[in-house]
Amino acid sequence: MYLLPINGLTEFNPADATEYFVGAAGPGTDDLTGTARVVRATLAGIVVAATIHVQVNGDLPSSENVIMQVGANANRETISSAGGLNWSGGGSTYSDQVMSLAFSNNNTLRVVFTTPTWVTNPTQVIVWGHLFCTNNDEETAFALQDTNIANNDSDISGILAGSILDNGVSYAGQLTAEEIRSLRSPDINLQRSVNRSLVKGRVGAGQYPNG
Repeated sequence: MYLLPINGLTEFNPADATEYFVGAAGPGTDDLTGTARVVRATLAGIVVAATIHVQVNGDLPSSENVIMQVGANANRETISSAGGLNWSGGGSTYSDQVMSLAFSNNNTLRVVFTTPTWVTNPTQVIVWGHLFCTNNDEETAFALQDTNIANNDSDISGILAGSILDNGVSYAGQLTAEEIRSLRSPDINLQRSVNRSLVKGRVGAGQYPNG
């Protein structure tokens, strides 16, 4: 897993109904390959999570929502809810831990947003954050782990369905799915928690540096 920084730390005054791009610098309205508005991928992989902060240092805007997306060349995926967030409280944090935006080596990655037609426009806005990425080798390993865990769950369920308690009552229907998962062998649980949580779980728990 690795992080790609989004460093749009230059204040700007967004116009109405305008598409902006943020990457190694920005925001700006130019989306040309090789400009400072993008970060370039050096490995093929998948954006699995994103945390993007918006801070308004000047005039606070009215409450119209802004949708934030991550772009990989021509493909895009929305961060957080499809309806977006408003910046009227001085900014917002867009956070999504279940993304799956695939990209190829040398693709241009960037954050993209289109401003609404505000009643009152914000001023002195900065945008920054991180994209959390895995490379393809890691994703293959994760997929194999998930398959093994699913098979393990299925085996446990089958055993329980055919088992008999001392009083003659079947185990079938007596345990919840979570209780069945708790019966996984410790090494399988540990393998998943150590690997998968590095990518997603710790993002939400704030264990990576802020931003």
